[in-house]
Amino acid sequence: MQVLFTGVWNWLILCLLLSSIIQTGAILTGRRKTLRSTPKPDLSYNVSTSNENHIFVDEIEEQILGWAKWSQWSACSKTCGGGGIQFQLRRCLDVRCSGPSKRHRLCEIQECPYGSRTDVEIECSLRDTVFSGNNLPERWIPLLHKNQCTLVCQSELTGQNRNFNTSLKDGTVCKREDVEKAACLQGKCERVGCDMIIGSSAQFDQCGVCGGNGESCGRNVFRWKDTQQFSPCDKTCGPD
Repeated sequence: MQVLFTGVWNWLILCLLLSSIIQTGAILTGRRKTLRSTPKPDLSYNVSTSNENHIFVDEIEEQILGWAKWSQWSACSKTCGGGGIQFQLRRCLDVRCSGPSKRHRLCEIQECPYGSRTDVEIECSLRDTVFSGNNLPERWIPLLHKNQCTLVCQSELTGQNRNFNTSLKDGTVCKREDVEKAACLQGKCERVGCDMIIGSSAQFDQCGVCGGNGESCGRNVFRWKDTQQFSPCDKTCGPD
């Protein structure tokens, strides 16, 4: 009798263990399905205005290696004339990101009304003062110099040059001998690619495609054509 009771008890324990294992497997399977059906979050920045202080960023809970997508370009910093600039942001989702989190590009917009002053002219005019001795007005005008992204002005009255040690606004056009187009960024004259991004090395290929590899257009192959006829002899008699 005791042997029979022990056997039944062992069978009950075994059944309970099997039931527990089956339930655990069902829970894990359901969890996998739930995880697989969860859509991936939007990892990009949302840029709402041209003001960097008004950028709203989605809260991301899931950690994924690398960079998120670039945001949309911000509005142009100017309404007319050259020197306008836009920016994009991207978010690093891990500590192993390489490259910039922000990039800038020039924005081509309509010309300003005739007679409008440039940004550099406005910056120099803000330094206008009055001499204390003879009470003559001092008027500063822009001066071209080697470090084009630093504000240097010249006095119209005395011809004196003065470096105000102030960086020009980002996007101000500057000149470099090694590139066709350049612009100021953080006080340095940086190259501008054909994609208008500051610091980009993108160039037009032989097909006129920015950043292309030259394979988007057909290549003309020229071959000599045999006329199968000789011209008349240049002499009527004699050798050669």
